[in-house]
Amino acid sequence: MHICKICSGRDVAEEERMSVAKDEWAKVVRMSEEPNLEVRDSEDHRSSLERVIREHGRERAELLIEDDVAEWQANRGTPISSNPIAMAVKDGQTGAWGILLRRRIDSGRVESVLGMMEVRGFLKARLLLDTPESFLEHTVLHELAHLNNGWRHDRDADCDEWAFEKMGQKKEAG
Repeated sequence: MHICKICSGRDVAEEERMSVAKDEWAKVVRMSEEPNLEVRDSEDHRSSLERVIREHGRERAELLIEDDVAEWQANRGTPISSNPIAMAVKDGQTGAWGILLRRRIDSGRVESVLGMMEVRGFLKARLLLDTPESFLEHTVLHELAHLNNGWRHDRDADCDEWAFEKMGQKKEAG
């Protein structure tokens, strides 16, 4: 039995939107089944990431690329319980800002970060952050959001939104 789209209460434009949404969701599902995005060496992206920090930082922030974030923190007398891919840091004496970024980010860690973004409502994160460059740009902007806005880690969703806005992708991310 064929039901007329007009009579069923749906218009053609709505059907097209639903079709596009299904196609995009299918891409997300395919991408989540094939976790292969990784960052081999963040150092390769230093100049573009420093430009992003200069453009969007309220204050100067130093980009610190390290092999292990938790180890870097522990060596400075402030051990942390997790080992994130990045972290906003502030010098306790000078107040200087820094963004600590893991040198190598394997596909499992990338997958974990993207999954958390989806949990926070950014359902198109996998589509938008599908290259090492875009993933790192968002990561650095997320950490910069903590510094610029004084947001603690309970505001990670706000930091993600802020980062997507700065990337010009606010409406597309959610």
